[in-house]
Parts: sequence; structure tokens; C-alpha cells
Amino acid sequence: MKDYLIWLKSGECINGTTKENILKMLQDRFKNHENGKEIISFTDEDGAVIFDMDRVEAIAVNKCYEDRKAGF
Repeated sequence: MKDYLIWLKSGECINGTTKENILKMLQDRFKNHENGKEIISFTDEDGAVIFDMDRVEAIAVNKCYEDRKAGF
């Protein structure tokens, strides 16, 4: 199990913990994604996650720490 954080183009985030093979699939789909609607769904420790890959800005697969110095 690993932590993940998905940044959406809207500025919102999806985060949680899920299996490593699911995160590998997400990384591969993100790298190979071309423009167009591609709905992704998977389960994590909290339930189901469903989103459009076209709205994803970045994916982090590790422990994410907030940086209070970041931003304006």
C-alpha cells in the first residue's frame, strides 16, 4: 500500500492510500494519455475513486508533505 495524491486542473486534489499495482496502472495511463475523455476508476482504503484522466494535472505516488512556505 502506498499514498497517492492526484492534482486536478481545477486546483482540487484527490488523495488516499491504495495498492501499488493500481498506482502503477495510474502512472502508466497518465503518461500515455492523449486528449479526450478517459474515465478511470479504482478502489482505495476509503472507497471508490472515479475521475476523468483529461482533468488530471499531476500524480504523486509517495508520502506527500505540505510545505507551508510554498505559494504566495
